[in-house]
Amino acid sequence: MIASLTEKNQYRMIALAGLVNLKWAGKEKVLAKWDGKVQSLEQYLIFVNLEAGGKKTRLGDIITSVKTNTPLGKDKEGGAQPKSGKADNALNESQQAMQLSDIVNSLRGWNSHNAIPYLEQVADNGPRVARMEVTRALRKFENNRRAIDLAIRLLDGAKDDRERRENATTLGYIDNGRSLARLHELMLQSEDEDMKLTLAWAILNINRGHPASNKGR
Repeated sequence: MIASLTEKNQYRMIALAGLVNLKWAGKEKVLAKWDGKVQSLEQYLIFVNLEAGGKKTRLGDIITSVKTNTPLGKDKEGGAQPKSGKADNALNESQQAMQLSDIVNSLRGWNSHNAIPYLEQVADNGPRVARMEVTRALRKFENNRRAIDLAIRLLDGAKDDRERRENATTLGYIDNGRSLARLHELMLQSEDEDMKLTLAWAILNINRGHPASNKGR
């Protein structure tokens, strides 16, 4: 039933997202029908579906291409590789942020730690909007060391209190205690009441073993 919804333009994106974590013999055939023929967000969902099925895609190369504003060429084996030099139709900062956010949103439905390297790639020197999408996407990876390390890096690299609150909230959902000293330090330093409350909640939720889990967010 989900696969049949890909035939309808208004439901295709939802259907592709719904297929990500399903193991079904006919899924790759459905994906092949739309691969290369749909808008970017739907294409990213196709890539995520294929990655979830163990098939390597161009997703990592596309992230690099968007971040560096370079077009994709072909390597000797025919795979996609960023070319040197700027694209003629280079994206502005807002367009880059939007595309990277779309990629993160396509990854959010993948219930596997294999999504984390792509989230790291987007977050590394990525635009603020995309970084905040990444930290929200990490909230399902409770007690995952790689996700925790990324959330801590994002917290330390945050440019303002709003970004810090997002990262502190993520750590509140997933951390195993490694960030407690840093969260406590920030709480003592902060003069913003909302920031203090978020940090206090994160510390409490970590210490209580994540009773307020957010795996589905």
